[in-house]
Amino acid sequence: MNIIERVNIRRLEEAVAKDLGISMLDLMERAGAAVAECASAMAQKYACKRIIVLCGKGGNGGDGLVAARYLRQDGYSVVVHLVGGEPVGDAATMLERYDGRIAPYSEPGDGDLVIDAIFGAGFVGRVPASIAAIIQSVNRSGAKVLSVDLASGQNGDECYPRGAVMRAHHIVTFFLPKPAHLALPENMLSVVSLGASEGVLSAYSKPFMQPNDLRIHFPKRPWDRHKGNFGHILIVGGACGMSGAVCMSALSALRSGCGLVSVCVPKDNMAVVATKLPAEVMTVTDLKKADFSAYSAVVCGPGLGNHLPLLQIVLKNAQCPILLDADALNLLAKTPKLWTLIQQPLVLTPHPGEMSRLAGKGVEQVQTARVQTALDFAQQHPSVVVLKGAHTVIADESGNLTHCPVGNPGMATAGAGDVLSGIIGAFLARGLAPWDAAMAGTFVHGLAGDFAAVSHGEDALIASDIIANIGKAISDLKGDIR
Repeated sequence: MNIIERVNIRRLEEAVAKDLGISMLDLMERAGAAVAECASAMAQKYACKRIIVLCGKGGNGGDGLVAARYLRQDGYSVVVHLVGGEPVGDAATMLERYDGRIAPYSEPGDGDLVIDAIFGAGFVGRVPASIAAIIQSVNRSGAKVLSVDLASGQNGDECYPRGAVMRAHHIVTFFLPKPAHLALPENMLSVVSLGASEGVLSAYSKPFMQPNDLRIHFPKRPWDRHKGNFGHILIVGGACGMSGAVCMSALSALRSGCGLVSVCVPKDNMAVVATKLPAEVMTVTDLKKADFSAYSAVVCGPGLGNHLPLLQIVLKNAQCPILLDADALNLLAKTPKLWTLIQQPLVLTPHPGEMSRLAGKGVEQVQTARVQTALDFAQQHPSVVVLKGAHTVIADESGNLTHCPVGNPGMATAGAGDVLSGIIGAFLARGLAPWDAAMAGTFVHGLAGDFAAVSHGEDALIASDIIANIGKAISDLKGDIR
């Protein structure tokens, strides 16, 4: 599915209007008519006696005013409330065209239909207290709610809300879904193209993974299984001074449902790491003597430092999918001949700096062409590339491409990448194909980070908070806690 982010919405609207040969005001007219059509269907379905339209002062409010006009023309009892001030721009023009009742806000009843046209796809931050009070009033009223573009208070680029958010029964949006819509049940969203062509839409959108596509990888765990049925992961890293990295990866793998987790670190740091590892994790003291046939996935890199021999042993002996992260990627960039040793399916999880070293480009070049950089590298070095960052890019050698819709700036914190390696590694060990493991792992990681941000705030979020929310993220993805 292609999704549009907040930063591109205005440009898309202008491009659609130009392509159709109409004004932005005419485009708003089309949007409002679409809202009225959805509202009419809801009013009939729920036998609503009255339609209340809550209009903000921006474009979303303009859509609401157009809808109110059409609904009045169709014979509905309509009341409009202006929320947050007088409409501006094209919305002010739509207010002039509306000849119905404008009334001070009063709480709706349980027989009413509320059209929520307060905030739209451009909203960021938190709702002002005065408007939050109105949202809370509607939420407790029992009225049915149709939200325009987004439930007011929801940031379109985030799947989970913060603060007061309208409790919508249905949402009508325009052109394309927004990242926030990916958390909705399938029957709760109507997407109206307003006549936009596929060519225009594709120029301003990105392919994003959908939770519904990932749920298939998380079936109910059968009663008659044992730990060996859920994979055995080996994690190699944890040099002196970086013990925490391998420990966080190991704990993340356990929390992601892996049946068995083993860790191998340089011998001079084994005693330190052993005191930090969860009791459930096993240790490998000599990687040269390890039985690689026992593992269903190997992760190498978290806190590995410059221990090139450990990476070489992994690449030569692994009999299962390999995930390389952190220092393993840096060693790979410094020692290109290592590529000749790789015989197993490969997942790479670089941040932009590591990607720049692997690809031989500057960080700015990577960041300005994230999609093409990931695609090119995955095809040049057959692998699944997980290029971390805002809306992480995932690409593979076959040209498959997607973005992750979840995650937040608070996850830019030490250890978050080690957590991701552990999650993806666990899913590889459990039998998911590299592409599926990369998608599912990235989504669970981002969703766990979003849950952590709700609990702790973005500024206070640390990697262990993400680990603590892995179980909740998986349960949410499976639908267990909805």
